[in-house]
Amino acid sequence: MRLNGMTAVVTGGASGMGESMVYALAKEGAAIVVVDKNLDGADAVASNVEKEGGKAICVRADVQSTEDLDAMANEAMDTFRQVNILVNNAGARVIKGFLEHTKEDWDIIARSGASVLEVGLESVSYTHLTLPTNREV
Repeated sequence: MRLNGMTAVVTGGASGMGESMVYALAKEGAAIVVVDKNLDGADAVASNVEKEGGKAICVRADVQSTEDLDAMANEAMDTFRQVNILVNNAGARVIKGFLEHTKEDWDIIARSGASVLEVGLESVSYTHLTLPTNREV
């Protein structure tokens, strides 16, 4: 278990690639913060990790909301005292036929792409919350 004693935050962790990353990181021993707008899905994934003997919490957060991200960072630190791994996987999508997309749908998709990049870059600032703890690890 190469990640024993480490904590991973996975955005978009309730399904798809994010869920797969949660299970892979937990299998290697990391404690997990499952972050998603879908709280029921995040809770189910966190419960699955715990059933397998791992440590996990779920946090409902919209990665486009600074307030949600602040609350998520605080909850992660309050629970696990450190964050070592950030997986910025969350995004938004509109599922419908290509020719059925409206301008508003394309705006959501475009904002999501920019938002994912922005959240990825912004996550560096959240890392500063954990630097003193991470130096001890």
